[in-house]
Amino acid sequence: MKAVQRKQLQQLWQQRINDWKQSGLNQTQWCKQHQLKVHQLSYWQRKLSNEPDSKVIPLAILSAKSYSTEKLILHIDNIRIEATQQQTVALIKALQAEV
Repeated sequence: MKAVQRKQLQQLWQQRINDWKQSGLNQTQWCKQHQLKVHQLSYWQRKLSNEPDSKVIPLAILSAKSYSTEKLILHIDNIRIEATQQQTVALIKALQAEV
């Protein structure tokens, strides 16, 4: 698929998602009215929420040659995430590979 076609498809689904949200209907009701499959709407909602313009902070590895015993600790709402430097580097590399 060409970049132009991909962008048009993304725009179409973004408009559909916006229309669904404004409708006040649940996904099943809205999809039934518009002859679409619920899993398609859900897929595109997840896909488009991961686009670069979403609120994702890009990460970069500055140096991965030596590892210390220090841990990275993240607090997000009521969630606490702890990772060693080695685990953090592996996670960042895995996330970058997905992009």
